[in-house]
Amino acid sequence: MPYVKIQFLCLPLLLLVFAPSLAVAQQIAGQPPTLGAMPDVDLNRDANIQAYVDLLREDVRREKVQVLSRVMSFSPADASKFWPVYTEYDAELTVLADRRVEFIKQYLDNYGVLTDEQADALVYGLLDLLVERTELQRQYYDRVKDAIDAVTAARFLQVESQLLKLIDLQIMSNLPAVE
Repeated sequence: MPYVKIQFLCLPLLLLVFAPSLAVAQQIAGQPPTLGAMPDVDLNRDANIQAYVDLLREDVRREKVQVLSRVMSFSPADASKFWPVYTEYDAELTVLADRRVEFIKQYLDNYGVLTDEQADALVYGLLDLLVERTELQRQYYDRVKDAIDAVTAARFLQVESQLLKLIDLQIMSNLPAVE
């Protein structure tokens, strides 16, 4: 399937990610929410953030599965082999995403007063997460290849990488620039 079609299929995913993440970043940074503002809730900040993250994840997972299903066009036999592997992959990816959320919270907690040491810790921590995510993708490419075939595994990795890059772009573009 051409890139343009994949990009079009991902538009709902982009919209799901964009509005809530900007409101969360602004709320955490102490700025008044604008685009995608959520109503005030009488919960502490961490509970609020976790609620937004959980809701966003649920929607993103649903959208990713829909996009993968459309693009991969599995036969019933291949689907029965792929989805259990994907479920395990998604669980491991979620662990890495939880760690990224913690880095983002640390960044926003120190926004405007970030020291050189804190900046180093955050940057190297996020770079380490990217390496771990790449290794996870390598591991699951091999697992999908073993379960089905290399062409299907390559298509999975291609689509998954595109989706992750779109999500990364939305998250990072909604964080305030380092000061």
